[in-house]
Amino acid sequence: MLDNFFKPESVAVIGASREAGKVGYELFKNLLEHKFPGPVYPVNPKADEILGLKAYKSVTEIPGKVDLAAIVVPAKFTPSVIQECGKMNVNSVIIISAGFKESGSAGTKLEQEIAQYTQKMNIRVLGPNCLGLIDTHGNLNASFAQGMPSKGEIAFFSQSGALGTAVLDWAIDRNIGLSKFISLGNKMDICESDLIEALANDPKTSVILGYIEGVKDGRRFIDIASDVTKKKPVVIMKSGSTAAGAKAASSHTGTLAGSDNAFQAAFKQCGVIRAQSIAELFNFALTMAYQPLPKGNRLAIITNAGGPGIIAADACEKSSLTMAGFQRKTTEKLRNSLPPTAAIYNPVDVIGDAKSDRYISALEAVEGDENTDAVLVLMSPQAMTEPIKTAQGIIDRFKGSQKPVLTSLLGGASLKEGIELLEKNKIPNFSDIGQAITSLDAAFKQYSWENTPVQQEQNKIEIDEGKVKEILKRAEHMSENTLTGKDAMAVLSEYGFLVPEMGFAETGRDAIKLANQIGYP
Repeated sequence: MLDNFFKPESVAVIGASREAGKVGYELFKNLLEHKFPGPVYPVNPKADEILGLKAYKSVTEIPGKVDLAAIVVPAKFTPSVIQECGKMNVNSVIIISAGFKESGSAGTKLEQEIAQYTQKMNIRVLGPNCLGLIDTHGNLNASFAQGMPSKGEIAFFSQSGALGTAVLDWAIDRNIGLSKFISLGNKMDICESDLIEALANDPKTSVILGYIEGVKDGRRFIDIASDVTKKKPVVIMKSGSTAAGAKAASSHTGTLAGSDNAFQAAFKQCGVIRAQSIAELFNFALTMAYQPLPKGNRLAIITNAGGPGIIAADACEKSSLTMAGFQRKTTEKLRNSLPPTAAIYNPVDVIGDAKSDRYISALEAVEGDENTDAVLVLMSPQAMTEPIKTAQGIIDRFKGSQKPVLTSLLGGASLKEGIELLEKNKIPNFSDIGQAITSLDAAFKQYSWENTPVQQEQNKIEIDEGKVKEILKRAEHMSENTLTGKDAMAVLSEYGFLVPEMGFAETGRDAIKLANQIGYP
């Protein structure tokens, strides 16, 4: 459905610029610099060539077929450019330009005009007011972002372009690989549901992440997400959860944020995992992309210090995870391999003077325990600590294991090489113990959701639509913006909600009569 956005054979940049620093220049340069394999056509009526390639006055002059067009012209010229794309059978367009519904009523009218054209000509549109898109596996960088993330298996879409650039920069700095990055902008056409559906079928994507300010079609979102989350984790950060945030979202991308309680309930109903921050969004993603999902909620903790172990146990207790109770053979192994002062029950405390051999002995014991579903390794730096050897021991022990392992090496310079070794081998490390626990908790919830039988469709409710319409028309006729309690109850009742029996009393005697009819208490 969106193949020409992610797998185009050719790209045109309409509004490509010769001036460095302009959006049209940076987007065109990104396509060339990151070695997009197909032809790239710059369109600029005032240029003969851009970055060494022949420039065209219009998309209608391009001799070859164009699969994807990126439009970077002022908003007022966009309708005519769209019409030209339609004439040339360009059916996939990214509108980078701003100045549409996010800018007020005139922009809204312009966006509606463009939507009419594109629907008539069967053109799919990403944007407007967006950053563009990136497909790392296809060497496609049709965005004006700075830099290109490495190839990975995490897809990220964002309704905020600025937040998208920040996330890209962070991913590049942390060397976190992405499969795809998509900036949604105003969602005139392509929305979060379209992307979730497309990414579900992408073999290069194992985890789908998104930042949204609202949902375009709630029913469709629930239907698609309910299906996709049974196959892949979908983690969403939804902003606009307060009155102030909802107001800001409306002025940002023209989005109606909606009730946060409704989103919370909808996410729960369709298996979407909600992240409360960008850090949490990627913590969840790294855990589920790099480690197997825990097949149970029993957590084993190994530490070389009592304080971090207690913090981890507290965080575990507050989550849906539980502290694993070891088998007797496990505690015997720990007793035989650790010093007498060590704690051999969960959390396992290998004591502050532990070198790598002590950690490895504890790891072998708890990873092999049938009562353990996941392992968290904590380390605080001491003079005798061996972070690199311990990290290698963790890597070796969990290579091919069906149990996830996360680490929280708490420190700075002395642990840096050990952390880098772990992350290079796809074992996520967390500077905050609580974040490690919440990430494992999210992974367990995903496993539970995937293995929960699909609920059969409920019976349809027979609704007396005539009665409901009559109630609404009466309220409209009386210029009422809200329904009275009695009428509201009647509508809810028609839609299958259980409501208290009620009546309206004008006198005390009427009230007594009604109460006797309804029954007590």
